[in-house]
Amino acid sequence: GSVLKATTKQYRDSTAYHYNRNSIEGMMRQDSAYSAKMTPAERYMFEKMAESGMERNKNWMPRIKEYISDRRCLIAVGYKHLYGDEGLISLLKAEGYKLTPIQ
Repeated sequence: GSVLKATTKQYRDSTAYHYNRNSIEGMMRQDSAYSAKMTPAERYMFEKMAESGMERNKNWMPRIKEYISDRRCLIAVGYKHLYGDEGLISLLKAEGYKLTPIQ
């Protein structure tokens, strides 16, 4: 009901706030705070969706590396694909790439 709508709106607003400031750390803190309010079933689904996203990151890496091998590229993804040990930022840095956020 209305509690879920308010929480979802707060989450979206907070996500936009941190995203617009290139604050991946802020987005990670927000996700932790949001998941702490979830029921066990909601948390399970949240974690499964995250695992699916990390698997996609690994599958994208060969194509991303091909695209950026001989040209500058802008790669646009949802923010949850960026952070964490299996996020695109970590995966690309581990391959030796230098990343620059767009201001």
